[in-house]
Amino acid sequence: MRNNIAILASPYKVNWPFKGFFFSGGEPHVEIQDPMALRNRDLVLDARVGSSQDIMMLLAVTDVVKRCAPKSVSLLLPYFPGARQDREEVGYAFTVKIFADLINAQGYDRVLVLDPHSPVTPALLGRVEILPHTQLVEQFIKGEDLAGIICPDAGAERRTLELAREIGCDNVVFARKKRDPRTGALSGFSLDALPLEGAYLMADDLCDGGGTFMGLAAEYQKDQGNRFSAFVGDPRYLL
Repeated sequence: MRNNIAILASPYKVNWPFKGFFFSGGEPHVEIQDPMALRNRDLVLDARVGSSQDIMMLLAVTDVVKRCAPKSVSLLLPYFPGARQDREEVGYAFTVKIFADLINAQGYDRVLVLDPHSPVTPALLGRVEILPHTQLVEQFIKGEDLAGIICPDAGAERRTLELAREIGCDNVVFARKKRDPRTGALSGFSLDALPLEGAYLMADDLCDGGGTFMGLAAEYQKDQGNRFSAFVGDPRYLL
């Protein structure tokens, strides 16, 4: 299988080779190449996790590199697993804390996360640094004169307002939706009136089936004089 974990050794252009695989019982196994050469070096584990198996492989890689006596071990974790399961409610798993506890237990010197979805993730993580995706958005809309930015739901309000300020867009239009917490099904899309004609950007941080974008697009199609584009800063698509 493909390993979605990379060991970057200082200078960080060096991608350190290792063998990682899973036994038939599901247990991860890692064998590192030339382990003594990692002694007293600064390391970054670049983890593009997309499954629970990736998390288990990350834990195994962390264990093996720490046994090589490096100077430091940092974690680049663009997508933080469980970031959307960030509500502490009776009867529901507080999934983001489960993963945060696993990461904290590894004792990384730094944990770098790209757009953690809500303030809950950084609040639960130790030694965390948040990497903004403003530059990615600016590249996406390069040459486009935006009439406004669409905030797709209440959970994205803080991120959308920050993004609008950072890219110099004055108009933010707010949309709403309903989600069934038991099934994840979306319904009840509604939105504010568009203040200007022109190009609008719908920006969000995570996307699975695209239900939010498609639901809002269906509503906005009623405004024939406008153009709409969607930016998804989902770190899982960096895999």
